[in-house]
Amino acid sequence: MAASYGYTTCNEGRTMASHEQMADYANRGKMYIDVNSWIDYAFMKYMHSQWNSNTYKNHYRIGGLKLTLDGSPQGRTAWRTIPYLIPPDGQIAGYKGYPAIPNDADVESIADSAFANNWQIKAHCNADASADQFFRAIQKASAKYGNKDRRNILIHGQLIRMDQLDSLKKYDVIGSFFQCTHFTGEIGMWKLLELKKPNKSVPLNPLWKKE
Repeated sequence: MAASYGYTTCNEGRTMASHEQMADYANRGKMYIDVNSWIDYAFMKYMHSQWNSNTYKNHYRIGGLKLTLDGSPQGRTAWRTIPYLIPPDGQIAGYKGYPAIPNDADVESIADSAFANNWQIKAHCNADASADQFFRAIQKASAKYGNKDRRNILIHGQLIRMDQLDSLKKYDVIGSFFQCTHFTGEIGMWKLLELKKPNKSVPLNPLWKKE
């Protein structure tokens, strides 16, 4: 589909065992556009393969490690520091979403492996609590290994705080923000109705200049 729209490079945003299928396609010359895979941290063994490279082999390569730390605002599984205004069914008042990896030590271990091996990290952090967790992990790893030219990425960032933009700069993390759902369809309307707190302490997106 990507090729039909004229794209010459694709990102596979979270690659698990499907890496083996894509590597097989590449070995058989079946890839005809470049495909860049981000390996899920649970499949870290693939990071040690020949496919983890700065260059493509037969249009395929592993670009880095994918670290998913929370869910989505629209699913109300993004991990926040303040409660959702309307908790989802089955949850009580004060519900803030939840972490994908509850133990900070586990996240720090993943970041440590990435820094030790010079692997680029793409961290899925939709809300501010998950971003805080990511920054805690890379603070320790960068203090141990240095942080020069690592180009780590925080992706989505729909509910991170304005002060966390300073953390992106501090740790040289690239912010890749998910914009479209704020402006299109029922998801955008849902966010306006259910995510906003009366005190407006957290914007719908940190890139918005006005709420």
